[in-house]
Amino acid sequence: MICPSLHEQYYTILAVSFVSALGCIGTIIYFVKYGKRKTYSMRLGLYVVILDLFRSASFMIPCSFINNYPLIVATAFMGHATGVISWIWTAAIAQILYTIVMNSQDQYSKHERYWNLLSILLISIQVVSLFFPVFGCAGTVCTFKLNASGEYWRLLGIYLPQWILIGYTLYCYFRTYSEINYFPLSTNHKTAIKRLFTFSFLQFVTYIPLSVVRVIQYFSDDCSIVIIYIIAFSLYALHGLLSSFTFFWAFNINCKESIKITSTSYQQSNFTSSEDNLLFDPVD
Repeated sequence: MICPSLHEQYYTILAVSFVSALGCIGTIIYFVKYGKRKTYSMRLGLYVVILDLFRSASFMIPCSFINNYPLIVATAFMGHATGVISWIWTAAIAQILYTIVMNSQDQYSKHERYWNLLSILLISIQVVSLFFPVFGCAGTVCTFKLNASGEYWRLLGIYLPQWILIGYTLYCYFRTYSEINYFPLSTNHKTAIKRLFTFSFLQFVTYIPLSVVRVIQYFSDDCSIVIIYIIAFSLYALHGLLSSFTFFWAFNINCKESIKITSTSYQQSNFTSSEDNLLFDPVD
């Protein structure tokens, strides 16, 4: 079996990342220009989309073809930081839904400061890594080097936080789903909760294959593993596009109807929470 060349790997990831970035840009433009229901839940969803845009941009840099170490470090930092923080905000969405269903609380935004503190903590770990010569390439992607020191930082700065957040998100997901049918919510509210959990589900589905392949690569460098890695990474790089689709689907957004609404016909003071958005408060 002939292994894919670095050029073939790069152009595959470039194409996927470019499409993903376009989806993110489209969602951001919609939210800014046409979004008439700028609710708290939509803002959290937008956080994920914005982070995915920067992560997609980092994947477009051909790390294996450049010798500019500061650029490699900056690109790797952007990819790592946005990936981890994206997990934080999808976990925040899961925690909010858990709080609503399990604790009957509607003051969910007060927990945002804790998620902000966690974001600062994990970014700080990434900042500390900048002072060590641990950055290089994995395929065509800028990341930690594939050596012992690089793996330690990958474990501390990426794998450990993401797997903890995965575990917490899954806990919120299963506990919420086990109770949602007994909770006094309308059918629309229950549907909204299930749809919002798709943000967390996407993180799980797109990250698990890549994580498994990474482990397999420690024991084998066969060409078939390289091909599987490209497929798994392409799925991971598509997260921005999938998040954008989820954003429109989860909030029941009809683009054609929304675009008909001009900025002069909808004043900020007239914003109202939608039943489909779990009565989340509008944001400025």
